[in-house]
Amino acid sequence: MSIQTSDRKISMKNYNPDAALQNLAKFRIYHIPFWVLYALFWSFTFSPGISFLQAFLNSLIILLFHVLVSYLNNYYLMNWFLLKRQYISYLLSLMLSISAVYFPIALVYYLIISGDSTASQQVWSVRFFMINSFSVILTIAITASLKLLKDYYQNERRNRELVQINSNTELKFLKGQINPHFLFNSLNNLYGLTLKKSDLAPDFVLKLSGLLRYVLYDTAEGKVSLDKEVEYLQNYIDLERIRLGDRGTITLTTKGDFSQKQIEPMMLIPFLENSIKHGVNSLAKDAWIKINVQLNENDFDFQVENNKPAVKNLSLTNQPGGIGIENTKKRLSILYPNSHELSVVEKETTYFVQLKLVL
Repeated sequence: MSIQTSDRKISMKNYNPDAALQNLAKFRIYHIPFWVLYALFWSFTFSPGISFLQAFLNSLIILLFHVLVSYLNNYYLMNWFLLKRQYISYLLSLMLSISAVYFPIALVYYLIISGDSTASQQVWSVRFFMINSFSVILTIAITASLKLLKDYYQNERRNRELVQINSNTELKFLKGQINPHFLFNSLNNLYGLTLKKSDLAPDFVLKLSGLLRYVLYDTAEGKVSLDKEVEYLQNYIDLERIRLGDRGTITLTTKGDFSQKQIEPMMLIPFLENSIKHGVNSLAKDAWIKINVQLNENDFDFQVENNKPAVKNLSLTNQPGGIGIENTKKRLSILYPNSHELSVVEKETTYFVQLKLVL
């Protein structure tokens, strides 16, 4: 169906409900039901001696002036003065606006609404002025409160959306750092084996390909099964054992059923990497790392402890690629804001990290 005009054709197929709603919002047409209900309120309140229909029509006529002052206040005076904390200017401009509509209201009452011969005396009385001023102030108070409440919730929603957007953006950035960091450390380990011309290098490459498969594919869809994350941790430990040989030991103790819980991927490995970097790699022999993983219903407990030299190795401290711990702290603050506890205890020769999560 279409409507033919002199210069263009308007097709009903092109009707866009969203655009129609936007036009309603643009011209504040959706405010009309409020003013109709508000007119009904005044009609019920002040309709002695006249029909309800007449009282409703009278209310609509008078409220036209209320509408003018209300919108002047909501969209101009509040922005110009109140929100800028110019309170005296705001009060003076508001009083002037209320006084300005009193005379049109009095004129309408005298010429249209009242047929009484004493109307001229009523409209210029203090009582008439006080009643109408109070009614205008009441209307302004109601509409201004609704406007402020609406603006508050809109600002809160925008702030929440902004926080969510920022969090998602930062999280994507942090997750984007995981794979390069992991690959950097793994290639370093492989490089160490090839320098030694170790026969373990092929096995290392095979295990590394399995780890890469987990990192590149299994972790792409958000959370992963906790048992896969722990399995990844075990495989990573196997690679480190190949590289370490008899220089040190890494033990992993697990307790609980990990198959029914999920966790954000690559959340545990940075703590192990940190222990290897500042513990095993900085000790010539007798290095050790103890890892304890436990799950009790929803409470997940992850502990890593390692020995380290009494004096820090500055060459290792400044080694590139050490972004894992800070990365993980930021991810924890975003993904587990009220359900994680991270504690670090560093002593002269040992380093202990404990991460508690509510899954």
